[in-house]
Amino acid sequence: MKNKYLNFGKTSKFSGIIFIIFSLMLTACGEATSSPIQPTSNTVQATVGSNQATTQATSVNPNPSPTTASPPTTDNPPTTDNPPTIPSSATTPTPLTTNNQQLTTLFGRVFIIVLENADYSQAMAQPYLKQLAEKGAAFSNYHGVSHPSYPNYLAMVGGSTFGIQDDGARDLDKSNLVDLMEAAGVSWKVYAEGLPAQPCSKVIQSGGYVRKHEPLVSFVNIQNNPRRCASIVNSNQLPADVAAGQLPQYSLYVPDMNNDGHDTGAKFAAKWLENFLNPLMANPQFAKNTLVVVTFDEAQEDEPTNRIYTAFVGEPVKPGTTVKTRYTHYDLLRTIEDNFRLGNLGREDAKATPITNIWNR
Repeated sequence: MKNKYLNFGKTSKFSGIIFIIFSLMLTACGEATSSPIQPTSNTVQATVGSNQATTQATSVNPNPSPTTASPPTTDNPPTTDNPPTIPSSATTPTPLTTNNQQLTTLFGRVFIIVLENADYSQAMAQPYLKQLAEKGAAFSNYHGVSHPSYPNYLAMVGGSTFGIQDDGARDLDKSNLVDLMEAAGVSWKVYAEGLPAQPCSKVIQSGGYVRKHEPLVSFVNIQNNPRRCASIVNSNQLPADVAAGQLPQYSLYVPDMNNDGHDTGAKFAAKWLENFLNPLMANPQFAKNTLVVVTFDEAQEDEPTNRIYTAFVGEPVKPGTTVKTRYTHYDLLRTIEDNFRLGNLGREDAKATPITNIWNR
């Protein structure tokens, strides 16, 4: 019996040890099961242009797999096979242009002819002038701005009479329409009948040519600029310019003292105009998108309101339009300024009203 119990005791002690070891192992496994290793999350932002792509790259610490792909970075941009998507809000800006002929305008060119010294009723009594007005826009309430002739011409290109109340030629150190046109890239030319050969000649009169009827030569910044003087030419250059497709955007045509009616009267001027203008209007090289303005500088001095004949004709104008709104030479200038996006000279033109409701556009 003694030996039996001794053996049992030894066996019991050994079994207890085994049980304790087994329990410890179970405890360790349970802790491992309830507290697994947590993955860490790394976020990388790859930015291409204005687009942001966010990618989650997950790895397991502390022993990341060596085969895990590297997250995208800005050092590894997408290939051209998969270009970034441009957001729908993105737009491509339209390039600006200084080529005024590409802009939407009422007319592409303006060709102005100034006749002399007739009341509205005298001019409308001439069959051709009446017919011409009916083909385009007839202005029944258009007025000169002064007497005598010279300040009216200055108003057409300077936006002011500059306080001048006579026909004595001046040298004006003032800004003018040419300054605005050249700043905007608008081409211009004066065609003067009988113009002296010397560029920007200050000759007061030469045959039928008189300086007071060609206003741009009165401005010092034109007189002293050979390049600008080269744009004041004899009228005999007009046919060549038309044939070559080089009619400028702005043309001022100055007839001589006979053709403008100064020395001959409205009847003679109307007949000259018919012979001069009809062939031009029939020529597409001239007529295409060209506004022709026929006006007088002033009425007779005994006409108290200075109302004068004016007609706008050509492709840009609705035919058969009658204009009863009061307009003057300043409004004509303002219409040209607005059409070519020139701004203004800050004189009477700034207060003038552009002519509307006569255009085909």
